[in-house]
Amino acid sequence: MRFGGPRHQFVLSANLDGSLGMITPVHETLFRRLALLSNRMSVGIPHPGGLHPKVFRAVDNHTRSHGSSSASVRNVVDGSLLQSFYHLPLASQDSFTSSYGTETGRILADLDLVCRMTQIF
Repeated sequence: MRFGGPRHQFVLSANLDGSLGMITPVHETLFRRLALLSNRMSVGIPHPGGLHPKVFRAVDNHTRSHGSSSASVRNVVDGSLLQSFYHLPLASQDSFTSSYGTETGRILADLDLVCRMTQIF
């Protein structure tokens, strides 16, 4: 699909609970930065209903007897958790990003890039 910009691939899914999900590939360096931020945020901010984002969205696969079921979500970053970064106070944004040696502006640019890549409507 071409929507006024460069081509990007994504998978859009409609789930049984009525929610929509989207998975899109990103460059490895972008993924590493966003995964580090996601890990810091999942520990550092309070969550609605006390649900940990990774555990709440983890796949519960009882049929698989070998390996860990968390391995299937290890390479996926939660976009809704990352979107909450925009709404944090500036001091919190700076503390999350400086804890692993990057700048807030770089993370905001990465999040804007992902938003543009997934903007289809």
